[in-house]
Amino acid sequence: ALIDKAIAQYGVDKSRIYVTGMSNGAMMTHQLAIALPNKITAIATDVGTMFGDEKMPSSPVPVLIMNGMKDEMLPFEGGTLGKFDKAWDGTKMKPANYQAQFWANANHCQNTPKTFENDEIIQNDFICPANAQVRQIIVKEGTHTWFGATSRRKNAPAPSYDIDANDEIWKFVSQFKK
Repeated sequence: ALIDKAIAQYGVDKSRIYVTGMSNGAMMTHQLAIALPNKITAIATDVGTMFGDEKMPSSPVPVLIMNGMKDEMLPFEGGTLGKFDKAWDGTKMKPANYQAQFWANANHCQNTPKTFENDEIIQNDFICPANAQVRQIIVKEGTHTWFGATSRRKNAPAPSYDIDANDEIWKFVSQFKK
């Protein structure tokens, strides 16, 4: 309803509906793309996770996934929630790589990505049909933060500056139009 209202009342281009989120917002972003693949043009997630019980979307959605290997909140290798485990129901999270595999399967991509690696990141680009790209960026020193943020929440870990999430997201999503 919000997407429809934004299109009708504010002139939002319905061919360029992009969704992004961090942490729980990243999990919601996955869910929106699964539920509304015909409305959402592309998504990008920052330090999110999945649980393995997600249904496949009815059509492909281009996806950018960014995670930090040193995330203590949503551990890169999956398992239980990090330092706020009492606020969670105990459901185990899948490893960060599961997100990329889920979307590669959903978007009918090849199983093995092309990989670029340097001292700061690992970037996996799956070979996918047109308008179904899946890119995963793993920040080696990344924690549970918005990568490249200019400020942080009180008591939050310092953000990684090895990538700028804003730049990466816009570079990725802006190339897609429905």
